[in-house]
Amino acid sequence: MIVKTTAALAGFLFCAGSAAAQIDSTYTRTDTDGACRVVEESDPDEGGFYQWVACGGVGGWTLHIDGGEHAQRTGYTRGGTAPVFHQPQVRGNFGSFHSVVEWRLVSESPTATIHRYYSNIPLDDGSWGRGETLVVTTLTGLGGTEVCPVAYVNAMMAGGNEIARDAADLLARDFVCGEDEIYRLSGARPGEARQIAAGHGIDVAAVLANRRQP
Repeated sequence: MIVKTTAALAGFLFCAGSAAAQIDSTYTRTDTDGACRVVEESDPDEGGFYQWVACGGVGGWTLHIDGGEHAQRTGYTRGGTAPVFHQPQVRGNFGSFHSVVEWRLVSESPTATIHRYYSNIPLDDGSWGRGETLVVTTLTGLGGTEVCPVAYVNAMMAGGNEIARDAADLLARDFVCGEDEIYRLSGARPGEARQIAAGHGIDVAAVLANRRQP
């Protein structure tokens, strides 16, 4: 796996104590009136189901969600580009996304999103269990020209939200879509993403110092 951790990364994001580089979150919803518009959908008379919607995001970004009866995918666009859809590579069938999207901001500019994905998992006894995964997506891969999943975080473990924010803030900025391997963070170790980032030479303390405190 190739992970680039350049000096430009530290200079752009992580000048400790700099108010200009403050890291924060904002949220959007996909289930409110007018939040999304239908781009394409199947004809119910033809059988099956497919729908593609485009939803307002943050900082000029549009969130696209498409899917049918079994799963959903997401893509992000800005400036009239066509979406590249990604389906979460998680265990289970019949998945769908939550209606709330968390946008991670650096200096009020979106750099990543965190979006919860629900999936049904077949169990050995023939019943179904439920899985929850936090999908962390970079909006700044290769300087904002590529968008793709960076990490899948087990949301069933305590501290999953914090681990996902660590992945968004520490691992997403320099991720190379299509080349770097997506991180799978189990949540078993609370500092999992921080340990990975430190191993790549990122000044974790400086990043955390720039987070807005609740």
